[in-house]
Amino acid sequence: TIKDLLSMTIKDKTPTVMSRRQNDTAYIIYTSGSTGNPKGVEVSFDNLESFIHSFNICFPSSQNSTYLLNTALQFDVSISELYGWISQGAVLQLLSAEQLKDLKNLPLYVKKYHIT
Repeated sequence: TIKDLLSMTIKDKTPTVMSRRQNDTAYIIYTSGSTGNPKGVEVSFDNLESFIHSFNICFPSSQNSTYLLNTALQFDVSISELYGWISQGAVLQLLSAEQLKDLKNLPLYVKKYHIT
């Protein structure tokens, strides 16, 4: 679960940097397509970097910015929430499912966590 992932630490581990090529697959997104049959579309690191670069031009952020992970991961717009903040040194805020559904108090969470 996400909670388990967040509770993990790497304090005694040395990160491993793996070599990759720009045309290597960064992720695969599945789409129903016009036929109704799911299709996996491979997105390369080059395309991901191009998207994030363009995203940051259109929606500038900085180290003072905080993103909210709000979009379900099966939707392609979640890519901007998952990766858009990294290159700018911004912060990604995760809320619980209950908090995200609490529309009455969502503005309070936005204020509390300085979500920009």
